[in-house]
Amino acid sequence: MSNREHVQPAKHLLRALTVGGLLAPFSAFAQTTIETAMDKILEWLGLLLPLLSSLAVVYFFVGVIRFLGHAGDEKHREEGKNIMIWGMIALFVIVALWGIVGYLQVSFGLDQSGVTGTVPHTPTGPLPSF
Repeated sequence: MSNREHVQPAKHLLRALTVGGLLAPFSAFAQTTIETAMDKILEWLGLLLPLLSSLAVVYFFVGVIRFLGHAGDEKHREEGKNIMIWGMIALFVIVALWGIVGYLQVSFGLDQSGVTGTVPHTPTGPLPSF
């Protein structure tokens, strides 16, 4: 074997030991930091998901305006239709993600104030008469 073939495994071993040495302190606090890290991630998602869903709705309505505003131009209509489709897909993904995060919060017993918030409900009772 040449000297070069011996150097390559040594470099990989040195890299692995360096990364392992840098991450070792985190493993000592893994029990407590995993829960707090999950709480922080869910807190950020709680702030980010409503913002992203608002942007998706605005993006959808930009497509609606482009679709209706350029009724005679087939290229702009197609572009508006594509924007509406991608806006609906984005909104679906965001709402699904919101539901998955809420499910994970409930199943792992984590702080539920960040993401789920207050769920709107339909009022019950008789309809008002005009």
